[in-house]
Amino acid sequence: MEYDVFISCKREDYPIAERLYRYLKDNGFYVFLSSMELRMLKDSEYMDAISEAIDSAYHLIVLGSSKENIMSKWVKFEWATFLNEQLSGRKDGQIMTYVDGSLTIANLPIQLRHYESFTSQNYKGNILHYVETPAYLKRKEEAERQAKLEEEKARSLKEAEQRRNRIKNEIKDKEAEYYRHAETLKVLAQEIADQHKLIGENTKTCPVCNQKVDIDTAYCKKCGWAFTPLFATIGKSTDDHLFISRSNWSNLKKQGDTYEREVAKLKDLLKESDTIKEDLLHTLSEKDKQYYATKKDLIHHLNKQQIKYDAVKDSNSKLQSQIESLQEKVQNLSVQLESALNAPDSKNENTKFIVRLTDVGSNKLQVMKVLKDTLGVGLKEAKDLADNVPTDLPEIFGFDETESVCRHIKEAGGRCEARFDVDKNQKFVIRLTDWGSNKLQLLLALRDSLGVGLKEAKDLANNAPIDLPGIFSFDEKDRICRDIEEAGGACKVIKTL
Repeated sequence: MEYDVFISCKREDYPIAERLYRYLKDNGFYVFLSSMELRMLKDSEYMDAISEAIDSAYHLIVLGSSKENIMSKWVKFEWATFLNEQLSGRKDGQIMTYVDGSLTIANLPIQLRHYESFTSQNYKGNILHYVETPAYLKRKEEAERQAKLEEEKARSLKEAEQRRNRIKNEIKDKEAEYYRHAETLKVLAQEIADQHKLIGENTKTCPVCNQKVDIDTAYCKKCGWAFTPLFATIGKSTDDHLFISRSNWSNLKKQGDTYEREVAKLKDLLKESDTIKEDLLHTLSEKDKQYYATKKDLIHHLNKQQIKYDAVKDSNSKLQSQIESLQEKVQNLSVQLESALNAPDSKNENTKFIVRLTDVGSNKLQVMKVLKDTLGVGLKEAKDLADNVPTDLPEIFGFDETESVCRHIKEAGGRCEARFDVDKNQKFVIRLTDWGSNKLQLLLALRDSLGVGLKEAKDLANNAPIDLPGIFSFDEKDRICRDIEEAGGACKVIKTL
């Protein structure tokens, strides 16, 4: 954008500069002031914007309230750049100063003292002549020309409106005069019609439809022909007007005849459609009867088939239950057989057992007493065992001792189970035999116990019975089997060789 005036000042002088900026803007000048034209910019962007504005400005006003402000880095750069351009002949505009506060012309830098200077008391009116530019004068001239055109346009519109209002008033006057004459003619026409009646001429014939009407009738009620004047048949109507009216009446009469014929045809069609409608309703009634009869037969047949299907389904369900029961028995027998094959001789005096207390029942104190007497421990140790069920008793028992301990615990109301004291270094294979009724719960148990993903756990469950991946220690075997059983699944353990 090309500016008429560039105002150069330091930030502290922005309030004074903005008053000058608004004054020049209000008088039609294109003015650059960094606080008004620019926003927050980086130093490099600010420098570029300032340089472009100085290059496009015609005049420059150096504004300051102190010599320090005018000699500040940015302000000096701006007026020094403009001064160099002016001295090199590339600028035709002027440099002016605007002093305020303690600053006087004598305090100005020597380079600026001989230029025109203004103050806050004398700048209004005086400065406008000095900051005029060819572009400003051209805009001013164009603005004056446009204002003149607008004024002429407004004057033309006003004259046109006045002329229109004058013609409207003339029309109103002529209409009023016409209605005065029309009323007089109307009275005169009625008097002539009354004279016709006195000599027996009471009717007249419509020239369009030949309808006989009263002599003082204003228009024909059949075709709408207007009698003007009132007593005349044709009166002042032209031959063309009469021809058009007769043609229109003839067309209307033909259309009326055609309409009556079409109405008659429609009535015949309605009668015929009523007959067809009755026939269709009768046919539909018969079809409905057939439909409902067929529907009833089909429902009866479907009910019979449903009864047969339910009987077969019930029979299949019973057979499936029997098959599952037999499979469970076979599976239990297989487990028992394999346990018997893998188990050591339980009655062998060298065979040792671990007793696991699983429940203390309702008489906890009695169970604690049995533990105290059987194990030879103190009451506190017996209480700790009872409070931490399920837990293994801290001794290894022989066959007879195991029977005695389990019997006493059961007599006291508790529950326990015995297992062989196997070699802790023994390794085991776990076989998943069934995933039970809650497959999702089993998948989560397999994932957490084996450390596999849900996809791998799902593949294992879908392929049951299947050996779980890996060889497990005694404790791992117990933990994994317990997790599978708690999730509703089933498994069996096989010793490795």
